[in-house]
Amino acid sequence: MTFDEVIRYLENLQLMPKTMPGLDKIKKALLQTDWYATIDSQKVVVVAGTNGKGSTCAFLESLLVSAKQRVGFYSSPHLVSTTERIRTQGQSISEIDFIELFSQCKSLIDHCELSHFEALTLMAGHFFFSKAWDQRLDYILLEVGLGGTFDATNAFPHAYSVITALGLDHTSILGQTLPEIANNKFGIVQSHNIVVHQKLANEIQDLKSSVQHKTFSQWIEVKPAHVTVKKLNKKCEYDLASPWGSCLLGLAGERAGQNAMSALTLFE
Repeated sequence: MTFDEVIRYLENLQLMPKTMPGLDKIKKALLQTDWYATIDSQKVVVVAGTNGKGSTCAFLESLLVSAKQRVGFYSSPHLVSTTERIRTQGQSISEIDFIELFSQCKSLIDHCELSHFEALTLMAGHFFFSKAWDQRLDYILLEVGLGGTFDATNAFPHAYSVITALGLDHTSILGQTLPEIANNKFGIVQSHNIVVHQKLANEIQDLKSSVQHKTFSQWIEVKPAHVTVKKLNKKCEYDLASPWGSCLLGLAGERAGQNAMSALTLFE
């Protein structure tokens, strides 16, 4: 198959669920691989939230790569090419490797009747963890696609969870209220996780305490970001002041600063 044919095949799979997705199909597929049982959860980070998941992962990826770590990053959606969703060391998988990766996973995709996102999640896992690709990664960052509890990324064991800013999103699937939505996002928290989270609304503090108690997890709230705007020759620079020093942000605005703080907090 050509790259375009592979993309058409994947996009002909179910794209957007109409009801709450589940983990049964992706777990069935993962359990049939020769690498799923060997995953080291200490290398895996799952990031959920309403806003800022992608930029938080991108900041964390940049920090880890700068620290000479080998990093895999699975994200969604893509801007130009599906290859953007699977990358190592900041570089997207090549179209040639994407075709080969798909061919290695196709039988499981078909047998387990995976959706578009589940298929790509399986492919990302195979690329990051299998001996066939021998990536030898130090950390793997997985960006949740929808919600948290029943998102395909949550089928991976992970020691670190990140909760970015929360708000009302996908209400037809996740719930009509902030506590309902937060409950789904908090579903990524696994036993004894370290959980880095942005400031939570008062109405979900009891839920946070309940999840923390049930999972024996350690929750760390991100400190507020302080971003200063500097105008230079009609251009703006955004300087972030943090407990670890000051730096220029590659993205604009206070929200970007807050996402950078999430990444810095987990990085520490």
